[in-house]
Amino acid sequence: MILIDKPNSNPWFNVAAEEYIVKHVQDEIFMVWKNPDCIVIGKHQNAIAEINPDFVQRHNLPVIRRISGGGTVFHGSGNINYSFITNTKNDPNKINFRKYTQPIIDYLLLLGVEASFTGKSNLTINGSKFSGNAAHLFKNRILHHGTLLFDADLEKIRNAIAVRPDAYYSKAIVSNRSEVCNIRPFLAHDMTLDDFEDGFRQYVKKYFTIEQSRDLSAEEMDAISILARDKYQTWHWNFGYSPDYDLKRKLTIDGLQADIFVHVSKGFIVEVHSTMKENILLDQLVLTLHGAMHQKQNIFNALSSNPLLMKLNTETRNQIANQLL
Repeated sequence: MILIDKPNSNPWFNVAAEEYIVKHVQDEIFMVWKNPDCIVIGKHQNAIAEINPDFVQRHNLPVIRRISGGGTVFHGSGNINYSFITNTKNDPNKINFRKYTQPIIDYLLLLGVEASFTGKSNLTINGSKFSGNAAHLFKNRILHHGTLLFDADLEKIRNAIAVRPDAYYSKAIVSNRSEVCNIRPFLAHDMTLDDFEDGFRQYVKKYFTIEQSRDLSAEEMDAISILARDKYQTWHWNFGYSPDYDLKRKLTIDGLQADIFVHVSKGFIVEVHSTMKENILLDQLVLTLHGAMHQKQNIFNALSSNPLLMKLNTETRNQIANQLL
């Protein structure tokens, strides 16, 4: 196994790097890395159902879909991320979360922290989750990766992924919300995030007898940057890849209240109808929404392009766009 140092602060690049290394590098790789604040969702999740749209927009938080399954996690200051990319051709137990989380448990024990492997892939302290893990299998290569909450802003995490129960109906994988905690308060002796990260890196290197390390080459950096730009920074991957979903909303328009039913496929509104009939503005709303991207700004722009709906003031159109998320 080889350690790759990846001191990049671009979250799209960092997530793209995992896919590139899984598919284009033959060596077994270990990485420890950090991202600025962002939300990272599982491959098979409905992005909009996993986030608090208002909070995400207000704080300009990137929402990035990864290639592994599992639930939504928050990356940002105060936590680190790790990746193990290995070959599995002769390994009968290809997905093995215990194997790659055991060094974390052992490292924390050295620091005076008793952590436990819980459920399918989580790590907890006193029942509270500080690490979520996921995996992705590609041919004879497998990615195991996860997060470690060390000194993160737990309130921001709760607000960013504060979902509305029953807001969307789909077959998407839904995150199991757990009480979260930081590692730092449980340490026998306090340390900084940088010291914790360095100690973790050194412990894993010794645990798996990692004797080589290298940087990403210029060619690898270029290829990963292209992948980040063409895939991981696109709305079509991060939101449009979501499984089909339905939503029901109650809108007030022209002084009347009506139920609106919407079906979204590949991120676009493909069906929309209302319980109220023979209302010109509502009829125009239904017609205008059909084919629109299910995204606040796109909905607002669609409403603003309709001559009749333009008669509604900006605040009302903005409110309708918010209510349809």
